[in-house]
Amino acid sequence: MAGTGGPHFSDWLAPGTPTPRDVVATAYFAHSARLTARAAGVLGREEVAARHHRLADAVRTTFTERFVTVAHSPGGGRPTVRVAGDTQTGCLLALAFDLVPPGLVAGVADRLAELVEAAGPALLTGFLGVALAAPVLDAHGRADLAHALLLRDEVPSWRFPLRHGATTVWERWDGWTPDAGFRAPSMNSFNHYALGSIGEWLYRGVAGLDQAPDSTGYRHLRIRPRPGSLRHARARHESVRGTIEVSWERDGGRISLRVLVPPGSTADVYVPTTDPRSVRESGAVPGADDAHVTELASAADHVLYRVSSGVYRFTAALPPPGPHAASAPVRPAPAPPPARSHEEDTP
Repeated sequence: MAGTGGPHFSDWLAPGTPTPRDVVATAYFAHSARLTARAAGVLGREEVAARHHRLADAVRTTFTERFVTVAHSPGGGRPTVRVAGDTQTGCLLALAFDLVPPGLVAGVADRLAELVEAAGPALLTGFLGVALAAPVLDAHGRADLAHALLLRDEVPSWRFPLRHGATTVWERWDGWTPDAGFRAPSMNSFNHYALGSIGEWLYRGVAGLDQAPDSTGYRHLRIRPRPGSLRHARARHESVRGTIEVSWERDGGRISLRVLVPPGSTADVYVPTTDPRSVRESGAVPGADDAHVTELASAADHVLYRVSSGVYRFTAALPPPGPHAASAPVRPAPAPPPARSHEEDTP
């Protein structure tokens, strides 16, 4: 278990119950060791890589032993899993950094969804948890909750500042509220990055512009939009290989998806649809007369194609919202007011 002596801000400025510091420290100890091992492997430092993989494995085991509890159902159903502190950030760290055994992952993901839903749905995360929330929810089948968080416009949310005229991201979820006014000026920035880390998922998730896990320099792209109930999105990235663009728009019962793949790259394109027969590329059945488009697979909510460099214009029947899909913007009941940690100044 990682030590917690000295300065330790934990999940800074998280509303509600704080995530235990030893949970945060141990999670990042394991994550840092794993990143070091992977970097050493890329550099050909095999002994260093092996040593740090062993360290990461040991810390991961300790994390599970010290901080994860399991209650098995008498009926043999899915076990109830809790991470110490029972906070959203604790669950997010465990899932994002692969800190629990495979058999417990679904239980932790279930608990994360329960905590988010019970809060509003809303986030009760600070600087550390906020960046992980949407990607982790998405990765575990709850992109609907990630979209619900985007649509929320009460504290804590991203749209609350926008609704009140903000043009930058605030340091605090509640840097200003109608009831309390401004927080103490000694620590209340209105131009702060941390909560703006949702931008990564807006690119990779909502717009769908990403690269495959084993790709470097955008050699192999992964284009997988998650429209939710949004009407349109567009993202652009100037990569080392050239411009990458993804844009999609919903019109009635159809979706249009435009993808620009730069020279020297290929892309796996997930076209959202529940009707594979409805998919067209530039008005034709994909791959019928074009060797640059190959169908790889189809699933309940998409058809997957591999394409080479070029511009592609897909259309398809728009999949209906799933059972948890977020609807039009609403103003759900506010989450509990942010609790001050002992490190914070007093307004």
